[in-house]
Amino acid sequence: MPVQTKEKKESVKTTAEKETSNEAAKEQTSKKTTEKQASQDKQKSFRTETVADLKEIQKLVRKAIEDGATNVEQVHQAVAKMPLKYLEKIKILENPMRGANRIQEKTIGQVYELLRTFNNKIGEFSEDLFKKIEKK
Repeated sequence: MPVQTKEKKESVKTTAEKETSNEAAKEQTSKKTTEKQASQDKQKSFRTETVADLKEIQKLVRKAIEDGATNVEQVHQAVAKMPLKYLEKIKILENPMRGANRIQEKTIGQVYELLRTFNNKIGEFSEDLFKKIEKK
């Protein structure tokens, strides 16, 4: 058996220590990468679930505004017609009140239609925003 010098033994020992150190560093890097990927996957999953929840809420709010606007418009139209109906009973005011009634119905309808249009535009904007969030 060859006799190893002290320097040669230290050199072999140092090489083995370096290899062990490199392997440990690789394992640590691999572990960090895996942890980072798991964290990113968890964040993406959370974001997807959150966006899905927000979409559902947005649909409910949009529908509630649509239905609410329709109901309020119907009540508004009915209340607004009451005084004009009574004024139509006066012979001299009959034709002008019918014209006023048509103008009033159209005006009220346009106001609520504007509210519905605004509601739809906000809904479309939020849908586009959700799509952008989902792509991230």
